[in-house]
Amino acid sequence: MTRSIVGAAVVVLCCIGVVLGDEAKGKIKSIDPDKGVVVVTTNGKDETYRASRGTKVFDPEGKELELNDKSLKAGVDVTLTYSKKGKLLALEEIKLNKK
Repeated sequence: MTRSIVGAAVVVLCCIGVVLGDEAKGKIKSIDPDKGVVVVTTNGKDETYRASRGTKVFDPEGKELELNDKSLKAGVDVTLTYSKKGKLLALEEIKLNKK
């Protein structure tokens, strides 16, 4: 019985981690929508993230944008939700922060 409860708790916690993903805040350094590559500077360090067709992009008001939208450019403050897949940082969501 105890083993079943512990097993169920582990499954729930793993699912929550997958749904929430990791989060990072920073400034876009460069973006290549055709290749799905977004480089963001966080805490003085450049990180390269990979976007896919499933990556959602939102403006500060919550309106959905395309990855090639002109408002996604170098110097823009963003909040990223991503998951780690090996060494790859896979983007789930990009949200532009208010100025």
